[in-house]
Amino acid sequence: MHIQPELASAIIDVISELAMELDLHYEDDELVAVAPTFEKVDHLVHFLKVSGYEPPPVYEHVRKRYHQGLH
Repeated sequence: MHIQPELASAIIDVISELAMELDLHYEDDELVAVAPTFEKVDHLVHFLKVSGYEPPPVYEHVRKRYHQGLH
């Protein structure tokens, strides 16, 4: 699978905006409430990585918080 640069950029922008909102409005232990969102975004991130793109750092940050909140 290959994602065109314009589409990859748009996906990265949306993931970044979503991650910033999650980071702002949820405590670590509350992020479990949006687990389905993380599953869907992780699916998109997989497609980005397969196509040679990296997810935004803010997403990696909030995803780490999510996993810490699970334990």
